[in-house]
Amino acid sequence: YRDISIVCTDMASYKNTLSLVLHRCGIPLYLSGTEEILEKSVISALLSALNAALDGFDSRDVLRYFKSPLSPVNMDVCDHLENYAILWGIQGSRWLNSWENHPAGMGEEWTDSAREQLARLNEARALCISPLLQLYRKFRSAVKLQDQVEALYDFFEDICLAKRLDDMAKE
Repeated sequence: YRDISIVCTDMASYKNTLSLVLHRCGIPLYLSGTEEILEKSVISALLSALNAALDGFDSRDVLRYFKSPLSPVNMDVCDHLENYAILWGIQGSRWLNSWENHPAGMGEEWTDSAREQLARLNEARALCISPLLQLYRKFRSAVKLQDQVEALYDFFEDICLAKRLDDMAKE
């Protein structure tokens, strides 16, 4: 039986039938690899980053990447970035440019605190968006598949993926 492998794309759909049929035939069943790889946080984060960079910086993808374990900022900062993005309808290229609107909304008085908060938001936005922008630029200029692979590798280096994965494994 060790020479038999059954591979399918959606094990959840086939698991019960497969178990029943193999049991009737007296064949033992060992299930492996039944986890959905796209549900893994790191894979999801990398796909969100790719989607954000290559699909015009859609807010959903950008924020999904910002909230991922690969984000260079903590969740509290992500929440502030998300609140600002929702408040001011940040989409597309507006992620790439410095933000200038009041962090509390239209008609609010500009205070030193508000200016400092906006500066912190812009600093966090730039920190998070910079690797995505580099990925976008390198993919746009890529002529061959090799160029795309190198762009993706450079993105991994920019976000210190190896170190982050090592830190996550240690946790």
